[in-house]
Amino acid sequence: AGRIESGHLRTGDVLMFSPSNKRARVATIESWPARDEDRVMACRAGESVGITLDEPLFIERGEMASLETNAPMLTNVFRGRVFWLGRNPLFAGRRYRMKLCNATFAVEVEKVEKVIDVNDLGAVGSEQVERNAVGEVIFRTRGQIALDPFDHNMHTGRFVLIEEYDIVGGGLINMDGYADQRASQRIKSTNIFLVEHRVPVEERWLANGHRGGVLWMTGLSGAGKSTLAFSLEQ
Repeated sequence: AGRIESGHLRTGDVLMFSPSNKRARVATIESWPARDEDRVMACRAGESVGITLDEPLFIERGEMASLETNAPMLTNVFRGRVFWLGRNPLFAGRRYRMKLCNATFAVEVEKVEKVIDVNDLGAVGSEQVERNAVGEVIFRTRGQIALDPFDHNMHTGRFVLIEEYDIVGGGLINMDGYADQRASQRIKSTNIFLVEHRVPVEERWLANGHRGGVLWMTGLSGAGKSTLAFSLEQ
């Protein structure tokens, strides 16, 4: 059971549950009181409905259901434009609980990128966001979470920050510069085998004028691997 935040749903649609990536087909859409002549075939945004699936799944509270063809992004790092209400300032290293739709996650402030001057919307360099200020902040979660950029879906792209039992801030999600990590959960091919080449490696070195090599850059998402690789390539 849940609320449809955007789009529409029909019986027979394949649903994907994020971040678990479990899938099932919608068998029925329930109505109350349940009568055969009132069978619901479709529903749309704004409706709270109950659905049954064509196979049993264990779904954690707070998972996001979507059409398989239009799933939310999965990530453990995102940028948020935060309006701060807490008595204590927000700065790198602080940890909070974040409520996103019906799910709650532990998040850590990785970096305060800038503070927005509310008078002229200009950027101000600062390492912390004071009370009643707006800042652009990078957050990191321990595991992958399902979300959308606010400009893509305002219902699944906004969040609330909680410290102890108090709401200390709210924000809008921006994923510019961060990729969807869903692909990392897909099963990799297992039928890949090494084959012998007809051109020896020494001849390749001679043709290219230098020896070959591999540079393997590792690091957390958003650490700058791609930027460094592009600069090196250039």
